[in-house]
Amino acid sequence: MKTLRQKRSEDAGNSPRLIAQTMTSEMLRVICDARRLTRLYNEMDTQNEVRKRTLLEQLLGSVGEDVEIDTPFRCDFGKNTHIGDHVIVGMNCTFVDNARIDIER
Repeated sequence: MKTLRQKRSEDAGNSPRLIAQTMTSEMLRVICDARRLTRLYNEMDTQNEVRKRTLLEQLLGSVGEDVEIDTPFRCDFGKNTHIGDHVIVGMNCTFVDNARIDIER
């Protein structure tokens, strides 16, 4: 059975080997951390605002004041996403943050 990464790379016309060779160990670590943190965030009780805020601060590049991200949400790296003050992100949002994303009010 093929992994999701293999399927995506084949769909894009690239061999799985080529994709793996271009990913550094640091990039893979960041992606794994982002997946772990988004999973925790998505499973978190909505009433636990302090813990949700802490997870966002660990995951994202920067988080302003009064930020709400409805679940579920996904991102690739996390650290390339920067959210300003007073921002609400709706549910089922995916940040494809292989480049910098700035979200402002």
